[in-house]
Amino acid sequence: MEELDAAGSPVYILGGWCSPEEVLEFTIEDTFTGLGNFGKIFGVPDRAERLITELRGRLADVKQRVEGRTPVGALAADGGKGPVSAARPEAVLISDYATLRGEDMPSSQAKAADAFAIARNSPAAERERYLALPVAAQHPGYRNILAITDIARFLHPDAFAR
Repeated sequence: MEELDAAGSPVYILGGWCSPEEVLEFTIEDTFTGLGNFGKIFGVPDRAERLITELRGRLADVKQRVEGRTPVGALAADGGKGPVSAARPEAVLISDYATLRGEDMPSSQAKAADAFAIARNSPAAERERYLALPVAAQHPGYRNILAITDIARFLHPDAFAR
């Protein structure tokens, strides 16, 4: 941050990223506030508002689709051999890193196999039911490079037209 400040680069930081506790306090409303602020910063508040409206619509659709359904028990796994305290998960969510600090990471399939071995008598293991989630997509809001790129592409499509 000091280097950016010294270079005269303005910095906007959305809260909730400095510690695990702050991440837990971060809300979807904070994301919408940040999107609105990005729209103001880049001079495209109408585009930001349209994006916020679209995202709110998606959330409302998901809420409607799952309302009244029984929650699915899931085990979130980031690799390893256990032990974990997981009571017969119905599904496994795998943290998928293509690389981490420049090092190739185990595949999602390999991590899922480890998770299934830990919870070997579970419905998830019996059906080999897992979902690989990019780690970047697991952080609240849009503080990851993939989401920032999507937002920038939406707010400034002409900058990505090449």
